[in-house]
Amino acid sequence: MSTPSNAMRWRHTHHYVSGDTVEVGDAPGHVLGAIKGAGLGFFDNGEVATHTIAILHDFTEGTGPHSFYVAYAFEDGSTLNLRCQGHSTGQGGGRIALAGSLEISGGSGRFSGARGDGRYAGRRLVPAGGGAEIYLDFDAALQS
Repeated sequence: MSTPSNAMRWRHTHHYVSGDTVEVGDAPGHVLGAIKGAGLGFFDNGEVATHTIAILHDFTEGTGPHSFYVAYAFEDGSTLNLRCQGHSTGQGGGRIALAGSLEISGGSGRFSGARGDGRYAGRRLVPAGGGAEIYLDFDAALQS
């Protein structure tokens, strides 16, 4: 997937800023959700970027598919956009494990026209509703 010259690795943290869930009603704990979050990306090259994230999920007791879009903003004014899809697994107590694939879908500045793909994995450490702090580890191959 990646070579040393185009590999990108980073840890991303975020918390929920706003959103809503709707009880589906077909099974206990089945909810659809649309969430907005914000946080930081800590890149292996030492850069730190702010980001916003838009999340959709279809969970039954914390397990099910999710998708999200992330927009990173770097100190030099460059931006980097991701589209991610994956699966979450409920771990009890409102905690979940997340994993999936990502697509780099462009950006601006030094990421103008950027494309690439990769994977991510991480966890939500507390139940939704209290900010729902989450971390994700990303590994991507960038083609620009």
